[in-house]
Amino acid sequence: MKTINKSGKNDFSRQWAEQLVAYNAETGVVTWRVQTGSNAKVGQPVGTKMKAGHLTTTIMGKRCLVHRLAWLLYYGEWPESCIDHINRDPADNRIDNLRLANHSTNGHNRDKPSNNNSGEKNVYFEAFTQRWRGLVMIDGRKIYVGRFKTIEEAAEAVRAKKLELIPGYELEIR
Repeated sequence: MKTINKSGKNDFSRQWAEQLVAYNAETGVVTWRVQTGSNAKVGQPVGTKMKAGHLTTTIMGKRCLVHRLAWLLYYGEWPESCIDHINRDPADNRIDNLRLANHSTNGHNRDKPSNNNSGEKNVYFEAFTQRWRGLVMIDGRKIYVGRFKTIEEAAEAVRAKKLELIPGYELEIR
């Protein structure tokens, strides 16, 4: 099965999509307007939850992420880049929770990895120096922030570097 790619290249327009589905921008729910199969009944929400939490559906034989479909229905065009879920909930497709982002920026708006021991993203303890090390990944490049005596100093330096280098990062600080 083909997937509608991130560049938005596809075979259908907003007008065609509006004949099949409806989008409520306040709730983020996309529902079927017509019955297109046994699993797609009128009024039912569109999408099946994937392992990562995003909703996906099939339209015209192509897999489509529901948040990209929501973007098309609201703005009238397929997004040119990644769409980031601001609150980190990949099933929350309210338009206020969606924003365009490049791959790097989208990656910074993630929870800390499960193997993170420091409690801070991009901060690691180096046993051989007995210091906390800050690293930031930007567009596939590792940027060394420095070594610090305390975890708090390292975390603050990482936040400052991200504010300096990542457009829109200030929206992600929680």
